[in-house]
Amino acid sequence: MQNILLVSPYPPPYGGIANWTKMIVGYMKDPAVGVNLHLVNTAPKRRATEGRGMLERIVEGGTSMFTHRAAVAKILKTEKIDCIHLVTSGSLAVMRDLMILQLAKQKKIPVAYHLHFGRIPELCKAQNWEWKLLAKAMKLASCVISLDKATAETIKAALPGVHSLQLPNPFNMAKVQGVSREKTQANTAVFVGWVVPTKGIGELVGAWKKLCNEYPDKKLKIIGPYKDEYIESLQCKDVKNLTFAGEMPHDEVLEEVAKSGLFVLPSYTEGFPNAVVEAMALGTAVAGSDVGAIAEMLSDDCGIVFDAKSEQAVYDALQFAFENEEKMTLFAQNAKQKTQDQYALEKVVEKYKEMWSEISL
Repeated sequence: MQNILLVSPYPPPYGGIANWTKMIVGYMKDPAVGVNLHLVNTAPKRRATEGRGMLERIVEGGTSMFTHRAAVAKILKTEKIDCIHLVTSGSLAVMRDLMILQLAKQKKIPVAYHLHFGRIPELCKAQNWEWKLLAKAMKLASCVISLDKATAETIKAALPGVHSLQLPNPFNMAKVQGVSREKTQANTAVFVGWVVPTKGIGELVGAWKKLCNEYPDKKLKIIGPYKDEYIESLQCKDVKNLTFAGEMPHDEVLEEVAKSGLFVLPSYTEGFPNAVVEAMALGTAVAGSDVGAIAEMLSDDCGIVFDAKSEQAVYDALQFAFENEEKMTLFAQNAKQKTQDQYALEKVVEKYKEMWSEISL
C-alpha cells in the first residue's frame, strides 16, 4: 500500500485541475487500487470569473501558501508518507510550491511535481521571473510530470539534470457509460469552459458572426461561468443562433456535449484539457487550438487542430466541420477509441503508481 500526499485544488470551485483531483481522489478510495491518499486542498476561494482580481490573488496567495505548507507539515509529522504529488498551475502558485518542495527536501520525502499547464516553452523563451522560479522548483523535485511533448522537450533541453516524465491526464470512462450519445443536436457546436478572453471566446464569437449567416441551420452554445460585462463587450446580443448557457452541473455538461455535433475549444493556453478528453470519450467531434497537448490528443485523425488567437482559423475550422460531416464522424470514432486505449483512468493511474515507486526507492 503506497502512502501518497496529494497537494492539489479540490472543487469547489470547479475547473480543469480541480476536476482531475476529484477524479483521482474518488478512484483512490477503492482499496484494490493500493494507494492510501491524503489530500491538502489548494483551491482558491473564488475564480477569476467571480471577480477574483490580481490584488486578491496576491493577498490570498500570500496567506494561503503558509497555510498549505503548514497542512503539509502536519501530515508529514503524523503520517509516514512515501511521496508527495504536488500539482501546480504555475504563476504565483510557484512560490507556494517552492516552500513545500524545500520542506520535503528537509524531510527527505520525494516529490512528483505535476505541471498542469502548457506555457513552459513560452516561459523558457522569455526567461522571466516565473520561469526562474519554476526552474528552481523543478530542480528540487524528484520527478517533473508534463502533459505535452513541447513541455517535456523544453525541460529536457533547458534543465538536463531534471528527471522529466510525460503523462496524459486520465479519464474515467465510467463517467460516460450512462450518458445518451444520440446526436439530438447534431447541428450544434458547443464550447465548455470559463467564458474569458484567454479561452478564445472573442475569436469564436467573431467567427460565428459570419458563420451564422452562411449556415442558418447551425447553432453555437457556449457553456460556462461568465461576467455580464464581458458578454456585453462582445457585442453579440443580436447574433443568430448563439446561446450563452452559463454554468451547469457536470452531468448536464456531459449530456450537452454528447448530443452535440461538434465540440470547439479555441483556447490561448492549455495543458491537457479535460473537456477535450470528455468530448472524445463521448464520441463528439472536436476542433481545438494548437496549444498544450491538444495537437497530440487530436493526432491520428481524431479531430481538427487550428492556430490559436486567430478568428480566421476558428472560422476555417468550423466551416470545414460543417462541410465535412462524414469525415468528422470518422474523427469522432477514432478519438473515442484513442481515449479508451491511451487515457483510461486505470491505465494512467498505474503509470502514476510506477513513478511514485521509482522515486521513493
